[in-house]
Amino acid sequence: MLTLFMETMGPFSNKMVRRHLLSYERLQLPPHFTEGRGCDYRFKKQEVDRVTGNPVLRIVPITLENSGKSGKSISHLLLKSRSENDERSEVLKFADLLNRCLALDPGRRMKVEETLKQDFIVSSSNSNGKRGKVMSG
Repeated sequence: MLTLFMETMGPFSNKMVRRHLLSYERLQLPPHFTEGRGCDYRFKKQEVDRVTGNPVLRIVPITLENSGKSGKSISHLLLKSRSENDERSEVLKFADLLNRCLALDPGRRMKVEETLKQDFIVSSSNSNGKRGKVMSG
């Protein structure tokens, strides 16, 4: 799941990885990342070997080249999988909503008030039953 998240949303920040390492150390759990040289962190990618079927652990550096550049942006994936009935503009509004809700940085993440004013939500409530109406509190 973390691999897919990094492929679509980009790499985790060093600050977030450091917090992860400290938290997992306190909880005595095996972390998903490891320290390299200096501030160079690496992701412990768990895969299943296609030939043997055995689990394999690969240590992958966290860089922009390894994540976020695979062409798997949320908007790209949604546009690729939309049906003929879905309007392109609505799909892009939904992708924007997902991007802003899933932002790793809490400062960039959408607040509830902002979400209710977001284009996708507003257009959903104004579409006269075309899609499910947004219910307020």
